[in-house]
Formats: sequence, C-alpha cells, structure tokens
Amino acid sequence: MLVVYFRSFFKLTFIQIFYFFLIFAAVGCGEFKVSDKTIEGLNQRISATYIGPNEPAYCVGPTVYTSAFTINATAQYEYRELVYTAQFKGLGDVAEPKPIRSAEYVVLNNFGSVIQCGETGIDGTFTFTVPSNGQVFRLQVRSRADNNIYKASILRSPESNQIYHVEAAFTASANQSITVTAPATAGLVGGAFNILDQIHSYNDRLRTLTAGCTGCTAFTVAPKVSVYWERGFNPGSYYQGSPVASFYIKGTSRLFILGGVNGDVNFTDTDHFDNSIIAHEYFHFLEDNYSVSDSPGGSHNGNQLLDPRLAWSEGVAQFFQAVMTNISRVIDTVGNNNGASSVIVDYSVELSENDIPIRSNEGEFREFSIARLLWDSYDDTVGEAQSATLCTGTAPAINDVHDKCAKDGFRDFWSVLTGSLNFNAAYRFRSGGLFHQLHLATYQPTSVDNNKNLEPLRLYERQIATRSNYGTRLINCGPPDTFTMQGPFVPNPSGQFLNNHPVTNRRYLYFQHTGTSLALRLSALFLSGLTADVDLYIYPENYIIGNTAPIGFDTTANLTGGYFKDISVANVPPGNYMAVVDVRNFNSSSGSINFSLQYGSSIPGLGGLCLDAIP
Repeated sequence: MLVVYFRSFFKLTFIQIFYFFLIFAAVGCGEFKVSDKTIEGLNQRISATYIGPNEPAYCVGPTVYTSAFTINATAQYEYRELVYTAQFKGLGDVAEPKPIRSAEYVVLNNFGSVIQCGETGIDGTFTFTVPSNGQVFRLQVRSRADNNIYKASILRSPESNQIYHVEAAFTASANQSITVTAPATAGLVGGAFNILDQIHSYNDRLRTLTAGCTGCTAFTVAPKVSVYWERGFNPGSYYQGSPVASFYIKGTSRLFILGGVNGDVNFTDTDHFDNSIIAHEYFHFLEDNYSVSDSPGGSHNGNQLLDPRLAWSEGVAQFFQAVMTNISRVIDTVGNNNGASSVIVDYSVELSENDIPIRSNEGEFREFSIARLLWDSYDDTVGEAQSATLCTGTAPAINDVHDKCAKDGFRDFWSVLTGSLNFNAAYRFRSGGLFHQLHLATYQPTSVDNNKNLEPLRLYERQIATRSNYGTRLINCGPPDTFTMQGPFVPNPSGQFLNNHPVTNRRYLYFQHTGTSLALRLSALFLSGLTADVDLYIYPENYIIGNTAPIGFDTTANLTGGYFKDISVANVPPGNYMAVVDVRNFNSSSGSINFSLQYGSSIPGLGGLCLDAIP
C-alpha cells in the first residue's frame, strides 16, 4: 500500500494509491549519465517510487596541493519574495540573493573528474585551492548537503536522480575570487536552492525550539530527505487525474515539490518559492521519521469536519509551517509578477476565520482548530502574554487577540510527539485526542494557569483531553463496560449514514481481533424518551468513511426502548478494527443512550469489551 500526502489547491489530500517534460537548463542541471538523457517527456516518467541510478558520491573533503592557487568563492541563489499587502498578494520581484549555505561544491577538470571538493560556509563563502597549471576548471555548487546541519538532495526526477548545480569556469592562472548565482528566472535553478535552504532553516530552528524538551527524542539533524522538483513540471502527473500538487510519500523519505504545469511557471501554481507549502510537506517527512501517522486520507478544504486522524496530521503540518516561516498563515501562490500572480490559499492559523468548532468535541475533527490550539500554545507575540484573568479555564476567556495561556508550546508538542509516551506502537487510530491525553500524562499541570495547561485552549477550540469520543481502546473482559452517548443529537431525517453528524451522533471504539470469524453484539438502551435508531459498523484499521465499505454492519431500525444488534463475519484477518456506533435521531429530545459491546468468534461465545487501562 502506497500512502501519499497530497496538497492540491488546498485540498490537502493524503490518499492511498494502488497503481502507478522536463526542461534542460544550461545552468543548474546535474551530472548526466547516458541513461538519463532519454528522460525528456512525460511518457518516459515511470513512477514517483521508481528507483533510479545512484547519486554521485558525496564530497569526502578537500585535497591539498603543494603548488596551488587560492580561489575565494561565494555561492548565492535568487528567489522571488512573497509580497503580502493590501495592494498585492503573491510572488513579486526577484529579491536580493541569499547565500547557499552548507552545501556541497566540487571542482572538475576538463575530463569531468573531481579534483577538489568541500562545503560552502553558513554565509555562502568558501575557499579552496587548485593546481597552478593554467588549466580550465569548473566550479559547481550542488543542490545537496550531507552534514551535521542538514541532510537533503534536491533532484530532478526519481528516474534520473540528477543533482542541480550552478557553476562557473575559471583558469588556474592566479589567485582569484568567483561568485556563482542560481537564478530565479531563466533556468530557475534558484528554485532548487530555495528548497534546499528552507530545509537548512528548518533543521536549525528545530534544534533551537526542541532544546531541553521533556523526555523527547533529542533533535540534532533530520535523516536525509530526497526532494524532487523540476521547473514547469507537476509531480501530480504521476497519478490518475494529474492533480496539481506537492506531496510526500510515506515510508520513502521522498518529497515532491510542484514546479509548475506544462512547462509554465509564470501563470500556474508553483511551490518552489512557497515556503509555507515546503514546510508543510517537510513536516510529513519528519512525522514519518520521528513519530507515527494514522491519517487515512480523504479530501479536505480547510473548513470541514474530517476524520480525526486526517485532521490531526494536516493540522499539525499547518502549525509546523507557521512556526518554521514565522508567519501565522498558510499561503499558497500562483504564478508571479512576471506573468499573473495571486494567492489561492490564505488561511490564518491564529485567528478564528474558518474551521470553527460549533458543537462540543468538534475541534478534534477540524484541522485548523488543531493548528490554532497548537499555535496559541506557542505564540509569544506582543499582546499575548499570560494573564491570570484570561487563562481561567472557561471558553469565553480566550479570544483571537489575547490567547496565550501556555508557554514553550513547540517544545512540549515535540516532547509528546517523540518522547517516551509518544505515538508509538501501543496506540492505534492516533488523533488530537491522543495528543492531549499524552500531553496531560507528560506534564500533569496542577492549576488552570499553569504554563503547561492547555485546558483553556481546549475549551475555546471545543477539544477534549481524552480519546473518549474517537479512538477509545477496548480490551476483552467479563461483563462489558457501559458507555453513554449524551444528546442533543443532530436530526437526520434522510437516514443516510454519510449525512449523519460525525461527532455528536457517533462514537468510535476500537478493539483487537485475533483472527478467523468475528462476532460483535451492540446492546443499547434509550433514556429520557429519546426516539432514535442506533446502528453498528465495523471497519478495518485503514478505513476511510465514505470510501471504505464496512466489513460488517447492522442498521435494522429499532426506535425506542432497549435492544441489541449482532454482526457475524467469517474469515476476518487478525488486526485492529474500529466499531462505529451511529445514532440516527428522529426527534428533538435531548435524551441519551447507554450501550455496551460484546466480542467473540461466534455469537454464543461472546465476552465483554471494556475500556483499556491504556486508552
């Protein structure tokens, strides 16, 4: 199973896939091998997971020459700056170049052999020597790094694994100075080096932000990521429908950044200078390497109720990009001011402009609610200092301007994500509820205005500190535990499952099945005059409601009193399964429902299911 994190016109999709024109620039192409020259069209692209030729060996250090000239070099890249004013929002003019930091450089002779190599400095400058023989050499600064600061390669395609470079030829006739610049126009190699430099910045920032975290995995430098990008190329072309997208493929350490569409970079969506998008996708890589994601996929537009697994993964990625860019918005541009520039995505991760929870517990099901809560636990901007009168634990006490009720939020977030109580193999169906549960267990705040207490923010965003609504973990027991679903439920006269409210009208409980036949019984009792039907669905672990058929269900109508429903399914593989208890309400009664679940391999042999001590 291939899992891909997609971003396309802000339908940030994380889908499961079961199937499977490059522009040559004089400046910025990697070393060619004979086999690479045939990859010139879309029909010769193979797959986003294709294993192409190895990259050239990385530099192993400088060579000392006894009779030599000294070359002082500067490497820099151009980029387009994000303009965000009332008059114009989008990619503007080419800005002053930035240094190419801590990246590989090589010096080649006339035969293409490496005679010198090293890494640029943090200011983009470096010094090397060459033999004083009057030969013509070529200096190449390459779009990759493999050091204790960051590890990344920006490559042309999986089929070629060509490295981008910017180069200059010089004659070894005297000591001299050289400057190489990767352009933001023409061959647009500055796009590759901007992506590389962003990853440098993220690693630097992570080292600072996570220093001293509680019981966490110490961050030093992230594993190597391979980033595929090509001017004018949409990597979504690898998939059916060719979604215009940047994405990360889970389990591969491969990230794909949108370079444009059909060769165009001035009028179409591009992401090589959209640092918000680069950071978002890089977080999915970090999540894959430092934690665990259960996100099942599904489309989402930034303002809807989602599967909590998807909402968590995408909400955290929105939070991460805001921290890395230090801009509390998600911004995605189209084109640039050499063509037609605009912003197609512009959502706040601080202000309650969209994705606002309305009913109890909805925040866990909304990605921007999750992003806002995490941002508010981190943000220390002016006007958001801690205040005992505001951080009182009641929802109205927090607002968009003055909402700082916790400190060191990123460090605490990283501790929960990677620490001893992290999203590890002991858990399934991971979501925001699990984060809050582990956060409480890690920090155990003793007062509402404690710096580690997220309860005021949870109240404001209508999130809860347990997995009692989604992802409740059940184990075998004697008499089953009784669970209560409290109204008011949202009416659903149509009777269609997908039209039911996914939060107020459902409970999501999971259990482990040991194999062979599976039997499950739901026993329910209506209280306080409620008139409704309770239905039971069983889903496999990687389910997507609406796209995945349940392996078993019972929707027989029983509208009042007490009753039970039985599900029996043969030949069910061992694994974790989600039982969705769904209430279809027919009247306005607030009422409530008590229910319990029994599990076994056959109906006569059912035992109880109870709340696990490690939910």
